[in-house]
Amino acid sequence: MLVIAECGSTKTDWCIYNPKNGHVDLKKTMGINPYFSKEEDVLACLNTELGVIDTIEISEVHFYGPGCSQNEQKVKLQRWLQSFFIHADIEVETDLLASGRGAFLDESGIVCILGTGSNSGVYKNGQITKTFPSLGYLFGDEGSGAHIGRQLITDFLNDELPPVVKDLFTQKYNIGYKEILDNVYSGTYPNRYLASFTQFVIDNSNFAYCRTLVDYAFDLFFTKRLLRYSGLDTYTVRFVGSVAYSFSDILVKVALRHDVRLDSEKDIIKTPLEGLIKYHFGDFESLSHHDIVG
Repeated sequence: MLVIAECGSTKTDWCIYNPKNGHVDLKKTMGINPYFSKEEDVLACLNTELGVIDTIEISEVHFYGPGCSQNEQKVKLQRWLQSFFIHADIEVETDLLASGRGAFLDESGIVCILGTGSNSGVYKNGQITKTFPSLGYLFGDEGSGAHIGRQLITDFLNDELPPVVKDLFTQKYNIGYKEILDNVYSGTYPNRYLASFTQFVIDNSNFAYCRTLVDYAFDLFFTKRLLRYSGLDTYTVRFVGSVAYSFSDILVKVALRHDVRLDSEKDIIKTPLEGLIKYHFGDFESLSHHDIVG
């Protein structure tokens, strides 16, 4: 059996394929990041959340995730996975490569991630050939869920939210200064915590404050991360991730301001999993679009 894992900081989508009978099983687990996750937590997650699978029968695992750009982190995560998928050949690659392969398959272009974190890179011949460091949630991740959530929280703590938005926020979360700072500075997954507040912005996107917040975050991503590529107008640009997908209308408008044209149906993708399945295993009629991205 063959396995693809498309992992973000918040969740991991697993595709388990049996070529003998063509059966495909889709599962979800928590996100895994070698910078934040602990080996015992990852193994506990695999044992409980993946359910009953015959790991002895699994011969290949293609794992794509955040925090995997450095060889030290790749080796660490590969070792963790090897202790669970004991007979498998394991490939560990970046979430950026997953997005490139999922968005472009055998084509070329610039792929951008706007999810819990953010990133971008030139994709060609099945590989990322150029990228700029995303710098993570403290120093970068412009346009990401962590960035949007951080700005929302900053405005809340500085009492700079519009009164109606502030009332809605306090009704929904009922949190204060100490709890927020404890989660950000002492919590296990501060980037995931910050990104969780993006759902509030999605739910209240009818307010000008929320739309302006997202517009500014996306504009910063273009300025800091996308416009740095020389010859940008010669590339097809595609975005992958829940934040890009949730705010696709704003993303299209921001892109136009920077002379980048996006087709909201083709160039903004919620998850690269469907494309990864095609890249590695070919197309499966048994998998509907809803099954993969729902």
